[in-house]
Amino acid sequence: VDLDYLRLLRITGWADMGIEWRTFFPRNQNLSLQQEVEFICESLKKAGIPVLAKGGLEKRSDIYVALNQSLGLKLRGWGRGWLLELKVLKGAASKNASPELWSKTMSKNFEAPFASMKPSQRLKILCDSLEASRSKKGVEQCYELVSTMSPEELSEACIVTAKARTPIFTAKCCLEIADVDLSSAFGGDGSADAKSPSQVRRFRTISVEGGNTNMAVETVINLLKTRGVEDVFIGGYPGFIVHTNKTRKTKASPEQEKSRSKLISELVSLLESQLAKGIDYRKLGLGWDHPETRLAYRQEAHISITSSRERQAAELADLKKKMVESKTAAESAAMLVKSFCSAIGGSPKGANPTVDGVMLALRHELLNPLRALNEGRKYMEKTFNGQSVPRQHIDRAVDDIVRAVLEGKFKEWRYSNPVGNRQLEGLSDDQLKEWARAGCMKHTENVTTIEGDETELSFFWATKIGGPSHGFDFEAQCILPLLANARSKVILVNDPVSWPHYPAGRAHFKLLWTKSDGIDKPLLWLETLNLDFGFGYDRSGKWLGFVIEHAVRKADAMGIILSVSRGMQNLLLEASKGRGTVKTTQHRVILRPSNGVMEASDYLSEKHDWVQIKEEITPAMSRVVYIPSGKSAEVVHIPSEKSAEKKQCL
Repeated sequence: VDLDYLRLLRITGWADMGIEWRTFFPRNQNLSLQQEVEFICESLKKAGIPVLAKGGLEKRSDIYVALNQSLGLKLRGWGRGWLLELKVLKGAASKNASPELWSKTMSKNFEAPFASMKPSQRLKILCDSLEASRSKKGVEQCYELVSTMSPEELSEACIVTAKARTPIFTAKCCLEIADVDLSSAFGGDGSADAKSPSQVRRFRTISVEGGNTNMAVETVINLLKTRGVEDVFIGGYPGFIVHTNKTRKTKASPEQEKSRSKLISELVSLLESQLAKGIDYRKLGLGWDHPETRLAYRQEAHISITSSRERQAAELADLKKKMVESKTAAESAAMLVKSFCSAIGGSPKGANPTVDGVMLALRHELLNPLRALNEGRKYMEKTFNGQSVPRQHIDRAVDDIVRAVLEGKFKEWRYSNPVGNRQLEGLSDDQLKEWARAGCMKHTENVTTIEGDETELSFFWATKIGGPSHGFDFEAQCILPLLANARSKVILVNDPVSWPHYPAGRAHFKLLWTKSDGIDKPLLWLETLNLDFGFGYDRSGKWLGFVIEHAVRKADAMGIILSVSRGMQNLLLEASKGRGTVKTTQHRVILRPSNGVMEASDYLSEKHDWVQIKEEITPAMSRVVYIPSGKSAEVVHIPSEKSAEKKQCL
């Protein structure tokens, strides 16, 4: 429970205006109901919130406890969690909520936290206070705060208009917020920019619930006219979205022209280069015969590339023709986006490809990988061992991946889609942030390990290190779990002195779950190190140790267990010396549903790759685990497969 937030609600004039607030948190299965209620009450008291525990606590699933009837603070409990509820109606608030009662327990640091908060956070608290009333004073406070906020802060606080309770406040907030959104949608001068070639513009929904809708709409229309935006349509109650088919054309500055020209030149150069090396997967299909290393794709001598000359020539000629026909930088950018989409086999239905998305894809050499996934779908309909893979699931996964890349949102999509959220559900905010971070570690003057890169687009080429198995153009179904799952990453080894082309080593790195006392516990799962076929072998013999050391540091940062194979035990002991605890154990791993249709691993299963659209639990596996210092992590010990099944122990 965010106790600071609860305290700050009181500051906003709770006793004058009334308030309604609630928060949900899960049950602690290790405590009885009575113990848990006592623990919650004690926590609230320590936080300076007066609690007078009254009410019935019954031995059944639905319980109700009045923590402080005079303040309207109540606790409701269900089998799965608790609801802490604060409800004081206007009028009753000034009678029941005693300021003196609060001042005794909450006087210290009362105003300081509120003053130190970001303006957008303070505005949210003020607007929450307005939810139960139309206090004129409260509205004035809100608008006074809005008028001091920067455009960035105001954009962040866009949601506040949903709480607006007066026409003036609604209209003024719409004016300010629409101005911010139009700046990002149209450019600072109100004109379209090369990044968004479409002629239909939209900006964030602005709620006008409870206010004077006509005044708010009129305010925004007038604003649009001052920005040179005409032919406006507004719709979408309770909020609204603005569509326009015309934008004011303004002459770009010399600096803007130079920047656009540089952007177009880079796009053309990258696209021409990759078209010239493109493999015609429509004709050749997917299979063992394609290059085994990334360097071979660059060198253009492989038979898969030389056999695709007809398509390469046609696409290059078409690109040259369209470049001549493009009259402006904006037209050129839009044409290049369309050409790239065509070259990879098309963009998914409903996709909104952007210049930024295409530029990132080209910089990561993704023309061949995306084309292979798009045009090789029928080759993914069987696993390595012949199990059928539903085509509709393949189509969905590939479309989602390609769409996310084209829109420049690949990493964001990986961690925000519902299946990815479920895979990471149970991690704290800090753990989520650390897992998503592309951790990097320097081991020697030349050798570093890194979890892909900040965009995670390097994952497309990762399985070609030590390939071709699991590559994008052979057993392509096996790369879908790496690309689509929030739980899946790789640790890459980079030594630009020994191998200047790209990272030469790759190890699969996953965030999985195991059970202890009926509770899901996270663990990091590290697999072996694979080396690029062109690179050869690790002459120092230290790279696997570097990868394990990287994984140990990640486990420390997240405060969770690291699990490795028995063969890595000595290296794990060396990498964790003076840090945590290393021990041998047996455990089962929970595989929550895959967003990439499949899971692929020679360490999680003997099947190599298999359809995994439902939650699974692996058999007991003998592993070596590292437990960070200060981590009271519990690893499930299973003496044998028979006794484990007998006890139904996970």
